[in-house]
Amino acid sequence: MIVKLLIKVLLPVARPLVYDVFYAIVGFKKNETYFELPNFLNSIPTGGSWGQIFHYVQNVNPNTQGIRQYDYGAARNQDVYGAPEPPLYNLSAIQTPTHLYLGHNDILCRPQCCRSSNARFSSVHIRVPMLTPMRVSSGVGGVSGTVKLLVAILVVSLKAPAATPWPSGALEVVSGLLRNVGSKVSAAAATTPVKEVSAAVTAPITEASSAIARTTADVVLEQLLRWLPATDDNVTASDLMVDLGYPMQTHFVTTQDGYRLRLERAPNPGRQPVLLAPGLQLTPACFVLLGRGKALAPLLYDAGFDVWMINYRGTINSREHIKLSTKNEEYWDFSWHEQGVFDNAAAIDYVLAQTSFPSVMYAGHSMGATTFMAMAAARPEYQRKVRAAFHMAPAGPMHAQRSPVVELLYVLKNGTQPLVEGLGLRRTMRPLYMIAKLLIKVLLPVARPLVYSVVYSLVGFKKNETYLELPNFLNSVPTGGSWGQIFHYLQDVNPNTQGIRQYDHGAARNQDVYGAPEPPLYNLSAIQTPTHLYLGHNDILCRPQDMAYLRSQLPNVVSVHYDEDATFNHIDFIASRAVGGGMNARIVADMQRLYGQAG
Repeated sequence: MIVKLLIKVLLPVARPLVYDVFYAIVGFKKNETYFELPNFLNSIPTGGSWGQIFHYVQNVNPNTQGIRQYDYGAARNQDVYGAPEPPLYNLSAIQTPTHLYLGHNDILCRPQCCRSSNARFSSVHIRVPMLTPMRVSSGVGGVSGTVKLLVAILVVSLKAPAATPWPSGALEVVSGLLRNVGSKVSAAAATTPVKEVSAAVTAPITEASSAIARTTADVVLEQLLRWLPATDDNVTASDLMVDLGYPMQTHFVTTQDGYRLRLERAPNPGRQPVLLAPGLQLTPACFVLLGRGKALAPLLYDAGFDVWMINYRGTINSREHIKLSTKNEEYWDFSWHEQGVFDNAAAIDYVLAQTSFPSVMYAGHSMGATTFMAMAAARPEYQRKVRAAFHMAPAGPMHAQRSPVVELLYVLKNGTQPLVEGLGLRRTMRPLYMIAKLLIKVLLPVARPLVYSVVYSLVGFKKNETYLELPNFLNSVPTGGSWGQIFHYLQDVNPNTQGIRQYDHGAARNQDVYGAPEPPLYNLSAIQTPTHLYLGHNDILCRPQDMAYLRSQLPNVVSVHYDEDATFNHIDFIASRAVGGGMNARIVADMQRLYGQAG
């Protein structure tokens, strides 16, 4: 039912994608109209048992032949069949006159399978000429190399127009791969000692398959972005502030490592500058969503502060680099560490140069707080450039978190991180968000409780919120970034450890980067900046145990404020019309009370 709903939703806006998924099951071709056939979706399929699927899947093994009875597992098979393996069906005993009707492009019933069946039937009439069987096997280079090669072979056909047969594209790639690898292997074998030939064979295959997989991953992404409908997620904080009647300026600054960032300013010249830093893969538009009188940016401006906001690298409004394109995987090789030590540093220097102030006030939400701690620990000279730090839901140590979504990502991390990094897929966050936003828009009117349950499972469960109905919420939360940011957080989820570590590249590269197989802890105890923490009792990402650890490590925590509302969660600061305004007003009042205007 869910699949049929998705087909009906996506077919008008992404027809090639829908058909290519279907063709991947039954056989690729062009210009078919299966789904437009009256009552097709009403009758195909209607339901059944997973046992039917499992029974077919057990007969997919390419290293065996024949059709076996259901495999219950060795123990129960012994009881049912008297042997640990299920027996083959005795097709040769079937005397019924049989006629087979086949298609050359049927990718489920391949010629070699039908020829094998033909040999077992005693009376078969078949009128489709046999094709030469083709098997592609790859095991050299271990699981990683095999996965890369298989991914390359399967998705390379996307270089061709949508809905074209994959075998021709795949064979072209395999042929080129074998020619390239063959020449390298032959040369290596002729000059390499016998004991080292295995490595000599593995290296060129791994190198070639990785290169092909990376190329085809790029093709997949480009095709996916073409299929997806356009979004309006380039809305800026300036757009929303101007709509509210505030003056705005746009500035640009280039980081030490070449990223060009957009800064947005609500100018109050001569007054204390405040730099606002948004959360994970968000834009600073999140600080304006609640509007005048509730959102943090308008509140700060109305209180007389000179308000600056940073768009971090990789988000929709900061995607330029002096050398790299966003299509280049190297562009996306960053985590929130770089966003702290490079992006924050560049923004602070720029703001101080523009305003002639000796220091800024810094207010960060979630990752915006994490990036400050990374910067202050790794580049302590910037501590004197920040008069005080105001951290809202400071994600960092997440060892006690209770989010089912984060827990699932953590469990899958050991598989997803090598795959994403090996295939060059760090930049797939944006298309994933685009798909998620499309699904939300489709499902919200018909399955609101389900949609909100998924949101709450990430930020904290509560009732009767209206985040998703907030104007421009889906246009600004989130907009994209790198998988490196996700992986960096997930490494600090481990419940058996404590602290915030620098990025884990794996033991070998860690040794090169850090001089040790484990990434080092950020030295939070060296951060002398006066720090204020703003927390929610219902924040399932920033749990009391982790916040207590943070307080114990930071030597200059001036205040800790938990919102009075027991349901206050991780994103209520930026998106709750019910309680967000009160917390934001408290932050502004603390800035005024403790530090004045310094104008």
